[in-house]
Amino acid sequence: MRRRSQNRPLKGGATPPLRGWQARCIETALQTLSEDRPHFLCQATPGAGKMLMSAVLAEELLLNGSIDQVLYLGPTTAVVQHARTQFEQVLGRPLRGNLHDVGTCVTYHALHHRLGELKTLCQRGRVLIPAYS
Repeated sequence: MRRRSQNRPLKGGATPPLRGWQARCIETALQTLSEDRPHFLCQATPGAGKMLMSAVLAEELLLNGSIDQVLYLGPTTAVVQHARTQFEQVLGRPLRGNLHDVGTCVTYHALHHRLGELKTLCQRGRVLIPAYS
């Protein structure tokens, strides 16, 4: 994985205001993730900025060709909608689950109804799955 050199502007010209821990976490993830080590855990307090960090990490991984899709999992529709907005703002692409989209955002409950579809998605390409906990 290539190193992140700087924050890239969001659509509209704004740069994501990353905190020091977020930038370090992204760097560590980019250095750690590989075919042999496909998992990475980021743990922080509520409201610390894990969602923004995940969105910027997803952007980096999409840009360097490490992943093909993003599948965000969250506990409620409100959290999922907030995540969709955050990811779409950072990525500049929709996450609505349509064929041309870069991925989708769903609740844990919705997984039960979409297991076949999501299994196919994960088998066809490399998928980043940031999950709310």
